[in-house]
Order: sequence, then C-alpha cells, then structure tokens
Amino acid sequence: MTTRDEILHDPVAAALGQATALRLLHHYRHALEKAALHGADLSELPQFEWRREIADRYARVLDSALPECAENGLQAKALHQFAAFALIDEEIGTLSGWGTLDDQNRGQALRALLAIGDFMNRVEIDEAVERERKLPLPADSFGARILDEVRSALDRVAGGAA
Repeated sequence: MTTRDEILHDPVAAALGQATALRLLHHYRHALEKAALHGADLSELPQFEWRREIADRYARVLDSALPECAENGLQAKALHQFAAFALIDEEIGTLSGWGTLDDQNRGQALRALLAIGDFMNRVEIDEAVERERKLPLPADSFGARILDEVRSALDRVAGGAA
C-alpha cells in the first residue's frame, strides 16, 4: 500500500524546497552580519555556513533541479512556489541592501514558469484527447466502420467459442 509520504516524495519538489531554504539561509547570514556590525551578541543564535558556501550549494541544487517541464502537479506547484519566491527574494535583497543569493532570480523564475507552462500544455492535450475519446463516432465515418468490423469479428470469435 502506498503511504502519504511516498505520494508526496518528489526529487524535483525536494530540490526546489532545498533551494528556497538556502535562499532564506542566505538572508539569515546577512542579517547576522549586520547585527554583529551594530554590536549584537550573537552567542545564542544558531550559526550556519558562510554566504559563499550557501551560494555554491544553491547553484549545485538548481543545476539539477530546474526541469524543462514539470512531470506532475506536485512539481508544477513546487516550481510555481520557487518562481514566486525567487522574485520576492529579489525585492527583499533590494530593500535590505544586501542583494540576493545570485544574480539570476528573474531567469530562474522564468525557467520555472516555462516548465509549468509546458506541463500545462501536456495536461491540456491529455484532457482534449480524453474529451475526444468520449465523443461518439459519426455512423458513416471510417473509424465507426472499422469499429463495427472489429466488434463483428469479436462476436464471431466469441460465438465460435461458445
């Protein structure tokens, strides 16, 4: 039996979540440095990697995480959240004055949105094919004649077996 965790497990969604966490960690590091600059006691706050290490890890994660097309709805949702966060992150970096984790926020957001668009195109085609399958064939169409012949042949085989 499939568990909820197995259903929600997705390597692309996981990598995009990790990329978002690294973006937040980047801002945390900047905030710590700013607080220290102004004389704050940071002894009780958690310390993490340096910004360069965070940026390097972020780049590695994204190199493997941004697909050309989402494979499922879970990936499409993760890509949407990543794109939104990348654009918001750019604003945070501008407002705070410490910049962003890298200079490719808009490009990464665009890649994520294009992957969602490709996925939605596939979904749209699949839905159109499904709707088309449900439509009755016109009685005089080639497909209807072939279907009648196949049904007749199956009836003859089934009648011969009885």
